[in-house]
Amino acid sequence: MKATAWARDVTLRYLRLCEMLQLVPDEIPAALPGEYRLSAHWIRRHFLSEYFARQGEIEQEIAAETGDNVLALDWTHKAAARCGGGFMFNAMNQNKI
Repeated sequence: MKATAWARDVTLRYLRLCEMLQLVPDEIPAALPGEYRLSAHWIRRHFLSEYFARQGEIEQEIAAETGDNVLALDWTHKAAARCGGGFMFNAMNQNKI
């Protein structure tokens, strides 16, 4: 969305202005400036705002989960050693499947 906004608000306006004034553009601004680039801070703020907007719904969904729906995780070093690796990651349900 930010790249589209940059192209619409800056690049296309610049090209139209050059065309209207019958100028040949020296350089087309293709790279987004820093304030248009996504940052870790922006992404974190976006996801937190979405979480807080749906917090009740998310908590209800988590509360509805039962123990048999959760995977058991296991780092198996012995099995990995037999396969020539340093570790092996296993994911299974409550029935060890």
